[in-house]
Amino acid sequence: MLAIAAGVNEQSHEYGADSAADAAAAAADAAAATASSAGGSPAFDPVPAYVTAENANIRSGAGGSFSVVGTLPQMSQVMVIGREGSWSRVQATVDGAPLDGYVSAKLLHEGGAEEARAIVCDVMKSARPYSGEVLLQNSYGGHHLTVNAGVRDALVKLRSGGVTSLAFYVRAGESGTVESVPNGTYQIMFATGEGFSRKCLEFVTSMDVISDPSPQTFEVTSDGYSEYYSTATYTLTTQAGGNFAPQTVDDNSFRE
Repeated sequence: MLAIAAGVNEQSHEYGADSAADAAAAAADAAAATASSAGGSPAFDPVPAYVTAENANIRSGAGGSFSVVGTLPQMSQVMVIGREGSWSRVQATVDGAPLDGYVSAKLLHEGGAEEARAIVCDVMKSARPYSGEVLLQNSYGGHHLTVNAGVRDALVKLRSGGVTSLAFYVRAGESGTVESVPNGTYQIMFATGEGFSRKCLEFVTSMDVISDPSPQTFEVTSDGYSEYYSTATYTLTTQAGGNFAPQTVDDNSFRE
């Protein structure tokens, strides 16, 4: 188990293309539309793909002039079963029903989900945060929260009512402290992994998420003379006599 050393009001827990390219694409689309109306695409080995745009329309043929027969949200998985110009012929499931149609290839990533997620979340443009760097904060207070990371970088989120009130980063083997935690009772969640995204506030590769099963309350107390702010510390490595037994959390519950 991971451990707490508690004092007065303190808790410690251990554990765009150019015009020439556009013209070429338009020509390819025109040829694809002709092939589509004539009946189909050549033999093709199916490959999985994911939607990397916010939404992708499925059309009845390979071209923007064909009718929309369905819409896929971001990160929807499809099976690419053919290509016609700059369009991919796909098989997908929309509202529980199978659908066969065409999607602009530039809206898809052929490969694994983690690769697609890295594109969606702009991982390549995301600089590694420093320990204690606040990445999201909706309100402010005077309480302190320290997290001692383990062997992997960690992203810490304080959530209330399903909404993230505070998120900060801690590098592997380092400590990060935030001294502006607002009043409230929060579920404290910890994610570790690789390929951190500032845009999505998550790790896109091998992300594991745990949380303290007991909500943590940060409140100001008074003895009649002075006011005291809450202080809590979590150590994300196993400690002898530790008093923090984290629970595993589904990745989707951690995502914004």
